[in-house]
Amino acid sequence: MNFSIRLVHIFVFALLSCVSVQAAEPALPKQGTFSADIGVFWIGKNYTMAETHTYWIGDAKGVILNRSGKGFLHQASVLFPAAADVIGDAVDLSGYAIATDKDGDKVFLRLSLKTTSGGAAKGVVEGTQGSVHIIGGTGKYKGISGKIEASYRDLSLRESGIVAEGEGLHHWQGEWKL
Repeated sequence: MNFSIRLVHIFVFALLSCVSVQAAEPALPKQGTFSADIGVFWIGKNYTMAETHTYWIGDAKGVILNRSGKGFLHQASVLFPAAADVIGDAVDLSGYAIATDKDGDKVFLRLSLKTTSGGAAKGVVEGTQGSVHIIGGTGKYKGISGKIEASYRDLSLRESGIVAEGEGLHHWQGEWKL
C-alpha cells in the first residue's frame, strides 16, 4: 500500500477516534405525569368596564421548570396570550399557552383559572386555581392530550395609565398522553 494512502487511513482513524458520540435522549414515553413551576413576566392593558370591573388583555412569557429537574417540558419556554376579567375581587383568567422545548417542538394548551372572593385584593391576583387542557402539539408532541391542575399568583404589579405589568408564578400538576 502506498505510504500516502496509509497516512490518510491513520489520519481518518485518529480523527474518528477523537469525535465524541453524544447519546441520544430517550424517546418520549407514551404517557406520564409531571409537576412544574413557571415563573412569568406579563404585560398588557387594563380596560375599565365599570367602577369595580376591569378587563385585562395581554401576554406572559416564562420558563417551565419540571420539579424533577428533567423530563416533560423541562426548561421549555412558554408564551401565554391571555385575558383576565376582574369583577370586584374575583378574577376569571383564560387564554392559551404555547410551550416550546429545546428542539423547537411545541405543546398547545388552553387555560381557565378563577379565584374565589378576595383573589384580587389591591390589584394583585392571589388564590387563582383551575385547569389547563393540553390540546395538541408538533413534532414529538403530535397527538398529545392531557389535563393539568393549575394555580397562579402575582408576585408584583405595576400600572401606568392603562398598561399593567408584573411577575407571577404558576404551579402545574398533571398528566399527559400521546
